[in-house]
Amino acid sequence: MTEQHRAIKVLTLNTVAFTVCFAAWMMNGVLITFLVSNGLYNWDKAQMGWLIGIPVLTGLSLAAISGSKVTAPPSPIIAY
Repeated sequence: MTEQHRAIKVLTLNTVAFTVCFAAWMMNGVLITFLVSNGLYNWDKAQMGWLIGIPVLTGLSLAAISGSKVTAPPSPIIAY
């Protein structure tokens, strides 16, 4: 296995792992609103906001530190 092939393999696996972890954390954030509204957790809105916002803030700060220019397509919701 060449060094370049190994680097591509590691990059691909890290990207997939990060995507899965991010999706799991965001699902946790969505589920916690349901669990709090049904009385299973006694969290206030600030705590739920931190739980939902941490993965987004982490990704944004890491992108800013690394200097990457992450752009997203315009959302129709923003147009309103």
